[in-house]
Amino acid sequence: MHRLPVILALDPFTSGDPLEWVGGIVDETRDLVSGYKIGLLLALRLLEKGYSLRDLAGKLSGVELVVVDFKLADIPDIVASVIDILGGHGYGKFIVHPFTGGLRELVERGVDPGDLILVASMSHRGSTEFIDKHWRDFVELALDIGVWGVVIGANKPGIIAGARRLIDERGGGVKILSPGVGAQGAEPSTAIKSGGDYEIIGRMVTGSSNPRGKLLELAEAYQGG
Repeated sequence: MHRLPVILALDPFTSGDPLEWVGGIVDETRDLVSGYKIGLLLALRLLEKGYSLRDLAGKLSGVELVVVDFKLADIPDIVASVIDILGGHGYGKFIVHPFTGGLRELVERGVDPGDLILVASMSHRGSTEFIDKHWRDFVELALDIGVWGVVIGANKPGIIAGARRLIDERGGGVKILSPGVGAQGAEPSTAIKSGGDYEIIGRMVTGSSNPRGKLLELAEAYQGG
């Protein structure tokens, strides 16, 4: 069986030992998914229990794609410093908000554009207030800089399709990552069928009593996706 075009979001952890929880899910699913996403909430839960980001990296050892989603949105100097620290712990893909401006300066400061994923549209309703109005600008910026990927909510198929057309027209290799499957309303494979590359799925799988079984159940939706 080929790996699913799914990046499994390791959240939300609610009780017990967070490091053991991560290790268990990764051991069960690493041969089925394309990668994992870790968020700030998980990092804080780990710190509460006395663990470090390096401990978490150990549980993800050997995983080809690990996306760090700390919603980086600050001046370039701070963002570059955070990425440098996280890189020292073994991480290599970082979600960054482009609305702050200064993304080109990150590259000038030595950040590898291939390590960046820009938020072009979010999956929550509030994204329509500001961010969604500029998705095209953000995708064009991603293409200009040559970043690895952009985030567009799976429940925004029209924006996904528009971004795919723009990326293909420019001959870019920018990946489209789409959260919002399951708990936020989008059905599995919705984003893939609209032109996305990966769907980010969290609670639908991690909240299941049998995460591996749930992924195998979802696999049918991606056949021919």
